[in-house]
Amino acid sequence: MTRGSSGLSCPPLDMALTQGESEPLAWGVVPEDMEHRWFAYFDGEAFCFYRSWTGFLIYRVLARDARDGSGYELYEAVINASPKQYTPADDREETRRLRELLRAALDGEL
Repeated sequence: MTRGSSGLSCPPLDMALTQGESEPLAWGVVPEDMEHRWFAYFDGEAFCFYRSWTGFLIYRVLARDARDGSGYELYEAVINASPKQYTPADDREETRRLRELLRAALDGEL
């Protein structure tokens, strides 16, 4: 991971989302009760994942329009590295966690 001004950059994600996949997440996922741990939405340039209990932004997944217009390419993730808010794991584990989180969000299981 490389440290930037707002956190750590995860290795390239090389993930793509179709319009249909990304639409529910783009509108936002709002936790309905304490069991739901994430609040997520699309801010126009990135999918943002906040911990619902603390309100801390943990992951910001940068997205751009797919070249063929079919949806989004997810090309970089910035991970909160503030010791008082989140302690990131190594590259491999953070990439795994983020992919799992994205999949859960797309499946409506956040």
